[in-house]
Amino acid sequence: MAAPLESALTAELERLELLLAQVWLFACGFGMILAFFIAATVSFDLGITSAVVTVPYVLWFLYLNHRLKKGPLSRLFTHANAVVESSLAWVFFVVLLWIQGPGYALASWVPPMIFCLTIFGLTVRLQAIPAALAGVAGAVVFLGLDLLVAQPALSPELAGMVIYKVEVQISRTFSLIGVGVMAALAVRGLRGAITRAEAAAREQDLFGKYRLVREIAKGGMAAVFEAVYCPEGGFERRVAIKRIHPHLAEQEKFVDFFRSEAAISSRLGHPNIVQVLDFGRVDGKYFLSMEYVDGMTLWALMRASKQPLPVEVIALLGVEILSGLEHAHRIARGADGRPLRVVHRDLCPQNVLLSTNGEVKITDFGVARALGNAGTDQTNTVVGHLGFISPEQARGEAVDTRSDLFAAGVMLWELLVGDALFRRDNDAATLAALIYDEVPAASLRRPGLDPAWDQFLGRALRRDPETRYQTAGAMARAMVALPGADDPDAIATLAELVRAHRAADVAEDDAAHTRLDPTVPTGRHRSLGPDGMPE
Repeated sequence: MAAPLESALTAELERLELLLAQVWLFACGFGMILAFFIAATVSFDLGITSAVVTVPYVLWFLYLNHRLKKGPLSRLFTHANAVVESSLAWVFFVVLLWIQGPGYALASWVPPMIFCLTIFGLTVRLQAIPAALAGVAGAVVFLGLDLLVAQPALSPELAGMVIYKVEVQISRTFSLIGVGVMAALAVRGLRGAITRAEAAAREQDLFGKYRLVREIAKGGMAAVFEAVYCPEGGFERRVAIKRIHPHLAEQEKFVDFFRSEAAISSRLGHPNIVQVLDFGRVDGKYFLSMEYVDGMTLWALMRASKQPLPVEVIALLGVEILSGLEHAHRIARGADGRPLRVVHRDLCPQNVLLSTNGEVKITDFGVARALGNAGTDQTNTVVGHLGFISPEQARGEAVDTRSDLFAAGVMLWELLVGDALFRRDNDAATLAALIYDEVPAASLRRPGLDPAWDQFLGRALRRDPETRYQTAGAMARAMVALPGADDPDAIATLAELVRAHRAADVAEDDAAHTRLDPTVPTGRHRSLGPDGMPE
């Protein structure tokens, strides 16, 4: 057990010692009342003798109460008290032998009850060795009194009864030893449980500012938790904590990757982007603190919906996503004041969060690249959910901000149609469809859809980035002009849909902040950079 925990536990047990002394004092006082009652109604000799024997114990526990109020007991005093408590059961056993005879003494429930109370007191104090010794000592005293005093004094009639045979008393002796040993084992188990609970509690506490509530999702690189930000001052705020796995904290490239995500994300302050609030390390574990979105992913909503979403809701989703991209692509600035030009590179429904209030937020810039900081206009690392990456990204060619616009176009097409556009049964087929297959007109798959949507999507999904929309802002303005894109009730409708379908959020990718680790290959995702790491 760690020294701080041992010290704190010792202090609490010292307070408990006073309570137990008061319990013993109450038990002795109650015993004296019963003794006088027995003296008056059953046996004068037994009652008076029991009362007289109890007096020294009452005085002892009175002194113990007085002593404990001044401070903790010394080790010697503690052991002496354990001896006094352990003697009480067998002193009363001797009284019963002397006054009532061996038959009554061996059948009485009073000594076993006091013995159990003694073992209980030692156990709750977490005193393993005294509990075991009390069991062994009790067994020795009981067996000695039985063999030397009780058995010779038994009448022939009682001696012939099974309950009074020597073999039965020997079994009682072993029971006393067993109770002491079990109490010692229980104390050991309790101490282990306290240690593990303390470790779990420490695990839930980051820098004294965050308290982890539950794990939301877990990937090969990190886990995400719902947490409470609770600094000194009394207020609390719900946040999400993304924490790198301990075994990866020793690998510099993973740590640099995680730190890069924090650095980029912290510069993206926009209502349609999940805000990164803090970055740090505790006991070698790096973590990000992020805005908590109470809701579900767009992917979860798509899976939970039995039919395509209303056009006005899809238009709202598109405009909000493009607004967030516009900020990342053109507005966000680095510490030097220069535009960062952040390319998400993994825009997909799993990385769009929807709140129960109808908010739309892009999350997980874990594979993003800030082109401004890179000193180049392009990056050629292939990474992302294969069904949503751009053709140039799939071919391993250089990509820029227009790659995210292609991904947005794929999401909008799938939202309108309610089916996959490029995703196939395996990665090879998905890549082939992405690069070569013709894009069907959405209106052919969704009767009644205005043909203007086909023209909009046709440009967004062009394989040549030079002929697509060139900025997220331009694409958003084109979208606002589409039929059904100006419904003032769209936010309320989206919020209602999220609340209605939230219970269906059951799969791995259906949790807020689901996409945790862009370095782990799955059926939807591959990292194809050098040595398998995003760059």
